[in-house]
Amino acid sequence: METQRPSRSALAQALVSSALLGLALGVLAKIADQSPVPGLGDVGTYLGAWVVVVTMIAVRAPSRVMAAMRAALALIGMVVAYYVTAYLYFRVIPLLDIAVWSIAALTAVPALAAFMWPARATGWPAAVGVALPVGLLVAEAWSLRHYVGMGLHIAPFVFDVLAALLLLVLLPSSQAQRLRSGALAVPVALVGVWLLTVAFGYAAGVLLRGIA
Repeated sequence: METQRPSRSALAQALVSSALLGLALGVLAKIADQSPVPGLGDVGTYLGAWVVVVTMIAVRAPSRVMAAMRAALALIGMVVAYYVTAYLYFRVIPLLDIAVWSIAALTAVPALAAFMWPARATGWPAAVGVALPVGLLVAEAWSLRHYVGMGLHIAPFVFDVLAALLLLVLLPSSQAQRLRSGALAVPVALVGVWLLTVAFGYAAGVLLRGIA
């Protein structure tokens, strides 16, 4: 995939726009949390919506480096806006949540965006770029399946399933790419299930003990 070379002013504008986008999404996500509309706040609480946001930022970036930078800035902006808004609502500062999201925004998010960047091109790197978000969305949907049976978290489950299907249909540049991406999404989903059910809980426990 050819890397575009925009001017410095265009790069600066794109980075500022990404940060502003993150700030706006953070405020909207927190306001949605307080919405009386069933399931609206639930979608923004879970990983799936943010996987889609990072994917859209990454595939529209002019280069791999810019994809990583834009995604990181957007997610940092989201974290800042979300928890500032949360403080204005409740006058509390959830240090563990802030730490987890901030670390993810500075590490996993730019790394994922860099891999997702060539998703609309051809070849195996592009297939990886599609498989990552699709697999993560499937993994989260799988992790929510028991809650759906109890009538809980239906909105994020439906969002994850529909978003995974749409990305698999819209991002690949050909049917061959779609098949490659779908095949690679299976191991990504398996790893994602382990991350969501085991690794994240362990990491959160380590952070909690460190903060305490």
